[in-house]
Amino acid sequence: MNIIGIGNPEFAYKTLSKMGYRIFYIVSRNQYEKKKFTVGDPLIVVESYSEENIKWIIESICQKHKIKGIINFEEENQYEIQKIIQQLGLTSINLKAVEIANDKFKTRRLIDNLGLDNVPYELVKNKDEITQFYKYVGSPIIVKPISGTGSVNIQLIDSDISLQNFKIDETCIAEQYISGEEYSVECISINGVHHLLGITDKEITGIPYFVERQHVVNGVGVEYKKLIKEKVFKLLDGLQLKDGISHTEIKINKNNLYFVEVHVRPGGDCIMDLVEKSIGLNPYVLLTTLFTEQRKTLEKLIMKISDKPITVGIRYLQHKYGKISSININEEAIKNTKGFFRMYNPYEINTYTHQFKSSFDRDGWIMAYGKNKEEVVATLDSIESLINIEVK
Repeated sequence: MNIIGIGNPEFAYKTLSKMGYRIFYIVSRNQYEKKKFTVGDPLIVVESYSEENIKWIIESICQKHKIKGIINFEEENQYEIQKIIQQLGLTSINLKAVEIANDKFKTRRLIDNLGLDNVPYELVKNKDEITQFYKYVGSPIIVKPISGTGSVNIQLIDSDISLQNFKIDETCIAEQYISGEEYSVECISINGVHHLLGITDKEITGIPYFVERQHVVNGVGVEYKKLIKEKVFKLLDGLQLKDGISHTEIKINKNNLYFVEVHVRPGGDCIMDLVEKSIGLNPYVLLTTLFTEQRKTLEKLIMKISDKPITVGIRYLQHKYGKISSININEEAIKNTKGFFRMYNPYEINTYTHQFKSSFDRDGWIMAYGKNKEEVVATLDSIESLINIEVK
């Protein structure tokens, strides 16, 4: 079966390739220069995912080959890509859902219109407007770009000093800071029916960068499963998400659920890998089965979602910033650790560690599974103690 794949993550397409899909794989030059791609028959490199760069390529492939579906897991130029897919008559995500999800102000407005719990928010274009909002709402507030992911350019204003030092270069959204425990909700929607794939507990570094350091699927967040399904499914209905996958970030405070963001794409940070290990089904495979119109196969797969998911976690390793002078990783002991699942080890002598300022600015990671969150976190602690990276 022929499909077109666009952008990262490559490992999802590796799985699909092993399943017999022929993948016409389109990647950006920036991605191509960062890593060696092994998938693609053929691999096509474009300057960017803008409509003018890729529309003619996609149309040419579809004219010469029988393409069953176009798969795009990324958020960059998502609206333009989905519009092209829709124009070709292939299964796509509702454009209105993409438009609203990729605009944090429109998302907040939809939450208001649906009568869901919300926080004060405002579009701000300059320092004066931020100051007015800060005085109206009180401390603390969050200011972030209207679009974007990965905790990039998110700033907290929690004092008159931080307000004075704040700089704004573009129109942003200002929101009252939401306290509480943070979770993400992974769902797949089929013919307008939403299916819960997993609830992810999140550990955030906090002020000033709010970078996600740890995710645990099927952790303590499942205690709020009924509340989460009620509120999140209502938001997905409001988005009119008929077909697609979604990643919704929420906070729960005193049994009240507040939305942070919603995305109509798979969650990043290897969350889909955690979900697969937890429920026994690969979300990327589910989405591809949906977008290639294999509805009967998809119905059978959905029935196989485990009603007894296991708990799985990932931890991103945080090191002192500097040039790496020594690497000591006891790989044998790690592999023999009960509950060890997978590890990514990018370290090399004389290269630099990252500064952990965004989700795109991290080093290695480790994964583990177990009976519950406590056991998974203990296993991650044990594995992390076997990794020693020294810098100078």
